[in-house]
Amino acid sequence: MGLLPTECFNIKSQFVPGSAKYLEDDKFLSCVSATDKHSLEKRPFGLGFTVNSDVTPAEERSFYSYIGSQDTPYTGGLINTFSYKNWELTANLSFNLGGYVRTTPSYNFINFDRGQNVNSDILDRWTPENTDGRLPALITSEKRADEYYWYDQKSEIYKNLDIWVKKLNYFRLQNLRLGYRLPEKMTKSLGMGSASVAIEGRNLLVFGSSYKNFLDPESMYNPYAPPIPKSITFSLNLNF
Repeated sequence: MGLLPTECFNIKSQFVPGSAKYLEDDKFLSCVSATDKHSLEKRPFGLGFTVNSDVTPAEERSFYSYIGSQDTPYTGGLINTFSYKNWELTANLSFNLGGYVRTTPSYNFINFDRGQNVNSDILDRWTPENTDGRLPALITSEKRADEYYWYDQKSEIYKNLDIWVKKLNYFRLQNLRLGYRLPEKMTKSLGMGSASVAIEGRNLLVFGSSYKNFLDPESMYNPYAPPIPKSITFSLNLNF
C-alpha cells in the first residue's frame, strides 16, 4: 500500500480563511450561501438556539489557505563604527522581513461591549454611514439571527480571518552610541591614564509596516504585551 504525497509546514505556519468568502458587499460576515459558504439551519436549543451547517469539515478546511509563516525568512543586522579624531559613533540596526503574525481581533462583532476599551479599528467597520469601512459590521441576534448564533458557536472563523493577520516587516535601531575620548594632554594633567564619556540609546526607533494600533511589531500577537523599553544611559570611564 503506497503512501499518499503530503505537503509539510512548520508549526508557525499561518492558514487563514479569506475574508472574501464571508464578507458581503455591505461588510456583514455572511455565512449563508448555496455555493461555497455555509447554508444554515437554526434550531431551538435550551434557552437559545443552535445553528447547523451543511458544509462538511473537509469543505470547511478548503476555505483556508497558506499565506506564510510567523518565522521571518529574512533576518539580519547592520553594525558599524565611525571614528573622527576623538569622537566615535556606533550604530546597530536589525531587521526582520517577510513574516506574518496573527493578531487578536480588535473588537467582538457579535457581542460588542460598548463599555469596553477598544482601539480605533472599530471606527473603520462598515455602517450605513460608513459604507467604505474595511472591517466587519456588528451583528445582532435581532437582525441577523442565523449569522449571530453561528459565529457565537464558531468564533474561530472570525478570529482566523485574513484581516487579522499582519505582515511582519520592520527595522529596529537597537543601539546608538556616541563617545568622546578626552585628549591625552588633558588626562595627564589631571593625573589620569585616560578618560572617556559616552551617551548610549537602546531601542530608540522602529520602522515597520502593518502595526498600526499596536505598540511594537514584535508584540502584535499579544495586545497586552508592553513594547520593548527604550533606554538612554550616560557613562564615564576613568583610568588611573
